[in-house]
Amino acid sequence: MRPQTVLKIDPVGKSADEIYAVRDQWISAYEKYIEENPDKEDLGELLIRRVTRAADMLVERYVEVPLDEQNKKDPDSDFDFDNYNPEYKDANASLDGDFPLGDAYDADFITPYFTIENLVRIQFGETHSVPTGHFVEPAYDVLIRKGFIYELMGDLAQAEACYRGGGMSESVRRREFECRRKKDVEGEMAYATAQHHMESGEWSKVYDHLQKAVDMENIDAMVDMGLSLIYGTFGIPTSYDEGLELLRKAAMYGNMRACVEIVELYDSGSSAIDGEEAEKYCKKAAEAGDKSAAVRLEDGFDTRPLIEILEEQAQKGSVDALWYLSREYSRIGDDEKSVEYLIRATDADQIDALLYMADMHLDSDAYQAEEYFRRAAEKGSEKAIIALGTLALKDTEIPFWIQATGSQETSDVIREQHKTQFAWYLLAAEGGLTEAMTKVSVAYHYGYPCDKNDDAAFLWASRAADNGDATAMYQIGYFYENACGCDKDMNAAALFYTQAAEAGIFEAMMRLVEIYGCGKDGIEKDAAKANRYRFMSGIGRD
Repeated sequence: MRPQTVLKIDPVGKSADEIYAVRDQWISAYEKYIEENPDKEDLGELLIRRVTRAADMLVERYVEVPLDEQNKKDPDSDFDFDNYNPEYKDANASLDGDFPLGDAYDADFITPYFTIENLVRIQFGETHSVPTGHFVEPAYDVLIRKGFIYELMGDLAQAEACYRGGGMSESVRRREFECRRKKDVEGEMAYATAQHHMESGEWSKVYDHLQKAVDMENIDAMVDMGLSLIYGTFGIPTSYDEGLELLRKAAMYGNMRACVEIVELYDSGSSAIDGEEAEKYCKKAAEAGDKSAAVRLEDGFDTRPLIEILEEQAQKGSVDALWYLSREYSRIGDDEKSVEYLIRATDADQIDALLYMADMHLDSDAYQAEEYFRRAAEKGSEKAIIALGTLALKDTEIPFWIQATGSQETSDVIREQHKTQFAWYLLAAEGGLTEAMTKVSVAYHYGYPCDKNDDAAFLWASRAADNGDATAMYQIGYFYENACGCDKDMNAAALFYTQAAEAGIFEAMMRLVEIYGCGKDGIEKDAAKANRYRFMSGIGRD
């Protein structure tokens, strides 16, 4: 690494005093950081020796060497003075190091964009506290700084996006290309690991690797994650819309499997996919060589207007078609027809219609709203069951799980209402609603409004965590750390905290900052991990 990069200075025309003044700025910044972080003293002393040596090298080369010698070039070489002289080239290499920005490629690229103080923090690995700026300054500079910080934190997709918007300079384009290459490699590796766990039946280990591959924009991972979100496999909670969007994205990239899956969803009656879209993706799959798609294409697709198709289905007795007709007529502004089909769908106990009617009556007629919710609950609607629990709270707006974590001193009337709400949530949890499981777990742990039972709390949190609920993963981490309903196991606690943190749970990030920041119960101190989760939490970031 060139000494001028180490010091962030253009040495040409500078006096020895000017060069040493910049060196002193670096030393002052290092000493200040070491004073605040005594555990980094060894690295700090190494960095101080490094800038001292770099300053001496610059003075020797650019102050003591005549100007005509500095400008001497090899006509057959593109290298500058530093690299032209083998002696100086070897000396430059001695300034590299095993720490962030210790690599000449990284340092040459990013050093001009940050202040000395911020570069010092990056060198110490404390990227979470490095501001990247606001867009009141040149947007390219902000994007490049953001991209580099994302790159250090391992978020290559975000880094690539920032570099893509960070101007057209050759160095930025190279950086963008390198991020894309690393992203593709890491995406393939993460997807391969996810596949290994699928084949081994280790379902609890699939999600993290699959999600990482999706984050790295691996197309095959998008298809698997999309299907998992639609069908609820690998312990991943269902989200039809998110799953379909992932399939569509993969299909747009030309993935044949995604195209086929979209067609199959259409054939299974998905109202979110019309005949025109299904036909488009079926053609793509057939053109890519899928024989089943070619056969399906011969059967043709119903590309008639949606209302015409739904009218036909309604005449054949589909109650869901009645509800969709109500929504479609509402969309095109035919309120009379919309109301007609809404009433027919409600009379037929179509769940979406019942929930819609219940929501309409909540403010004007709570009794009627409750009746609609009860009818929907009898049809198995988990949303209706939860709503009935909320309607049980006549004299408070605080739900039982919030009351449980605060002061439990309340009136007998409210406690009874909370018991009723808890009973509805327990019913929903037993029916498989993940959201209810986490709330029930809280109630059992704190012993309100039910009896305290940490075994039951651990059980319900475990079930929710198995379904991919991030809050439940944090709960399980807490239970393992504090031996609630299970034996104390800090390794397991750290694992579940990590899963929750990676899914965005702030409290889990903070627990990992403390655990890795100080070390605890057999978990070794790890400043890099502590800094990572502090950065993720947003503390200290602009």
